[in-house]
Amino acid sequence: MRVQSIQWALVAAPMLFMTASASGQELWADDFESYTAGTNLEYQGGWTAWFLSAQGPSLVSNAQANGGANSAAIISGSDTVYNWDGDQGGTNAPAPVCGEWEMTAQVYVPSGGSGDNYFIVLNNYNGLGLNTEWSVQVQFNMSAGIVDCDCGAVAPVTPAILFDQWVELSFTVDLDQDPLLATDNTFVYYDGNLLGSYPWSGGVFGQDSHAANKIEALDLYPTAGSSTIFWDDISLTQIANGNCLPIGTNYCASTSTSLGGPSVISATGSPSIAANDLVLSANFLPAQPGIFIAGPSMAQIPLFNGFLCVAPQGLQRFATVNNPAGGVITEAVDYGSSAAGGLNVVAGSSYFYQRWNRDPAAGGGFANFSDALEIVHTP
Repeated sequence: MRVQSIQWALVAAPMLFMTASASGQELWADDFESYTAGTNLEYQGGWTAWFLSAQGPSLVSNAQANGGANSAAIISGSDTVYNWDGDQGGTNAPAPVCGEWEMTAQVYVPSGGSGDNYFIVLNNYNGLGLNTEWSVQVQFNMSAGIVDCDCGAVAPVTPAILFDQWVELSFTVDLDQDPLLATDNTFVYYDGNLLGSYPWSGGVFGQDSHAANKIEALDLYPTAGSSTIFWDDISLTQIANGNCLPIGTNYCASTSTSLGGPSVISATGSPSIAANDLVLSANFLPAQPGIFIAGPSMAQIPLFNGFLCVAPQGLQRFATVNNPAGGVITEAVDYGSSAAGGLNVVAGSSYFYQRWNRDPAAGGGFANFSDALEIVHTP
């Protein structure tokens, strides 16, 4: 298996994490090789079912494979989702919201089948089922023998399916381009041929009014009674950094957690106090309770199994106690309410952020810290 999850905004550990100046870096990839053939795909390796419904029949299969031994067999009755955001089982937050991205996937459609199988990418996928939005939708209509791409218009593009062979389906999107339906920033390809281009924020039919400039989830969906198709070597890669500039400067040592590596903190959004859109993330954390902390001064004080890197004087504890999922925790910062009395951030001055998390499996002090992040806030 080659399941990779990289926090694309991190600036530390350049061999492991994507830096702001890098390009052609995989955020995630799955070739299904470390799963056991014949097991259910949903609820392993970060895959879930639509809105965390009951496990469907999609399987890890060795009936077909593109290079390795396994692929994903998408079977009628399933609705298989991989989510890059922090709700509905997502383990790889934050989802891409800037830069230029490419998703590629190999698909194998056996001849003689019937029904429809969909490849769908959503810009908004949330636990309430509200404003769920599609930005890529490619339908494999096996009865008609066509690939039906809803490429930003009501009338689809319909080339022929290439049966009984592995074929690449891909799309690119530049999330930094004008989100107001003014520019084609999404390009969908099948077997290297352009199917269509359209604005991401307009959705698959060009009519969406509340689509987000985000790649949030992948959905592999077969209609009732449709024949099985196979997917392999799916990846999401940042091909240009664009406006994905790092926020803050990492400092202070962090020691290895029970997950086998040091926890690194990062931020997305902006340092603007007025915008109030800062989002903090930390990785390599066990599924145990923890909190973010912040303060006006830095330190490096041995504590628990690591180092407290925010000085105790003026230290503020975030009010939300939560557990990481898949080793990652993400929390949106509200300067007015994240900590009691509000965070004491001042435009033009530094504020320092860190994550504390319980870690009983590590022994010792039974808790640890991430490294820390200095952010110079703007008005």
